[in-house]
Amino acid sequence: GSTAGNDSAESSAHIAGATAISMTTTRRMSCDAVIVTLFEHADGTPLSIGPRSRTIPPAIRRALQSRDVGCRFPGCNHAHFLHAHHIQHWADGGHTSMRNLVTLCSFHHKLVHEGGYSVQRRSRDDLSRDELVFYTPLGGVITPSPSILRGETE
Repeated sequence: GSTAGNDSAESSAHIAGATAISMTTTRRMSCDAVIVTLFEHADGTPLSIGPRSRTIPPAIRRALQSRDVGCRFPGCNHAHFLHAHHIQHWADGGHTSMRNLVTLCSFHHKLVHEGGYSVQRRSRDDLSRDELVFYTPLGGVITPSPSILRGETE
């Protein structure tokens, strides 16, 4: 995957009153946000405003929370600071649907968008918990492992 250092000036986004941010960071931030794109001429004159991104509707968010319970990254058991992630990004034509969404914690969400990791849903008709496949930046499959228990041990 690309990193922030590989983004060109033409492929960056700007936050009002701040410096440019990379497109990989922009895609992560816009996974479940309301974003309005302003297209400008080279001299800075506004040309048009693009469509708003799709946020996750409350009913789908509740269903996603019920299905996924916590972060779905293999071995992660985080249940807080969760994000709804579009497996196929909405900017690439991905739908805001249960089939195209997965719950990730903040850390793993950033890894998927900016660390070169990826996730795909296997071709199955049901929505069972076992149909996601996570990949390393080099394309290796991350083997699911038991969740690590945190806290005191006997």
